[in-house]
Amino acid sequence: LVLIAATGHRTRQQFQFEPSHISVDNKLILLADKLCFDEAAVRLVPLASIAIDVFATFAKTARRLSENILNPDVRQHLRQKEFWQDGLDEPFFTQVVGEKYQVVTAQDIQQFLKLFGFELPLNSFRHRLSSRLSELNAHDGSQWFLGHIAGGEHPLNMLSAMSMSDISKLSGYMDEAIAPLKIMIPSALKTNG
Repeated sequence: LVLIAATGHRTRQQFQFEPSHISVDNKLILLADKLCFDEAAVRLVPLASIAIDVFATFAKTARRLSENILNPDVRQHLRQKEFWQDGLDEPFFTQVVGEKYQVVTAQDIQQFLKLFGFELPLNSFRHRLSSRLSELNAHDGSQWFLGHIAGGEHPLNMLSAMSMSDISKLSGYMDEAIAPLKIMIPSALKTNG
């Protein structure tokens, strides 16, 4: 949920928050969340600091949870998340259901939010981020962060003069855009055994 709010990811059945798409050093994530594949379908999004914290905390929690899982396949699946910065190339955010694990879907997130009385569509986070970036005067960046660009304007276009370091410098805008939500990431779960 935090990553949806912090990246403007479009609502899809499965979300693309795989570690292999993240550059921690550059504070960037590569997203390809558009249904029709055109130039704007793939985009580099600067990551707010809290988004990186989510990956690190989830990895620690998964490792600690694995210590209490009997099923060897599920235990191994959870343990390997500890090495997420090595480019783990599989769905990262999964949930253990019975004796197996499965990807966290948009429906799972919506059901979770309903427990707290939140019944807006998930894309409301995307629209909130867009509005907040505009308020912060994030220049043209706010448009291509969200994939709203015309031909030739894309930072990954072969004629673009923009570098990855130029894009990553804009992560401060993402930090500012997310700050009013006052998101707190709990520390990794502790186990007794």
